Amino acid sequence: MAAIEVHNLRMVFHDLSGEHVAVDKVSFVVQKGEIFGLMGESGCGKTTILRCISGLLDSWTGEIKLEGSLIKKQRTKDQRRRVQVVFQDPFGSLHPRRTIYNALREPLRIHKMGDERNRIEMAIADVGLTKELLYRYPHQLSGGQRQRVSIARALLLEPEILLLDEPTSALDVSVQAEILNLLCDLREKRDLSYLLVSHDLAVIAHMCNRVAVMCEGKLLECLTVEDLRHHRSVHPYTEQLLKASMLEPIAVDPVLSGQGAENTLSNVDLR
Repeated sequence: MAAIEVHNLRMVFHDLSGEHVAVDKVSFVVQKGEIFGLMGESGCGKTTILRCISGLLDSWTGEIKLEGSLIKKQRTKDQRRRVQVVFQDPFGSLHPRRTIYNALREPLRIHKMGDERNRIEMAIADVGLTKELLYRYPHQLSGGQRQRVSIARALLLEPEILLLDEPTSALDVSVQAEILNLLCDLREKRDLSYLLVSHDLAVIAHMCNRVAVMCEGKLLECLTVEDLRHHRSVHPYTEQLLKASMLEPIAVDPVLSGQGAENTLSNVDLR
């Protein structure tokens, strides 16, 4: 069964200058257990798609299904629970005047999930943090620690799908590798499906099973990672992205079925 099905998704924004089509009749399928990437330049519509799927935007047209169930613009509480988002800026997604414990407790209370302390301590342990950090404030944590907290918060509600919006772009390279390793481990441990937005071709090439290339709101083509790595694209825009990319080697453990140690980011060569 597919984790996510998107058919003819269209999102239009209006302002004083007129109509702006952010996403134009985009269709793709994310299989259960898959890491599916959306790549393209800034402003191409990647994050808008994530916001439509998550329910943060509700004026879209088209069709979205989660594990076979058609999603309406007004989500049920269970539908909201099943799909969680990890945002690009962990500092901006955490309330500056709440301790980490209170920030993590809030979604549990909204969804009326009991045993708060045990759930929070288990989630914090799963992302490699200690209980002592629960009583600190966001500004007292490093960028990597804040992103781990954001991942823990997403996991608390026991989702089936994580939407990852540039989850490492605000972090140092060494910390990026740690977060990518963590996400890969959690996907296998919790049987999750990921939809990953990134402009970093090295991250896409390593993390994903398949990738959709976007430009100006349109989906140009879908490729397997092997197609991407070997320049087996059919669209000139994808070739331009590949030729323009300057990939920095990042040492990340091999992940995903069928990908061995030779597919670590330090060995990805898209040139």
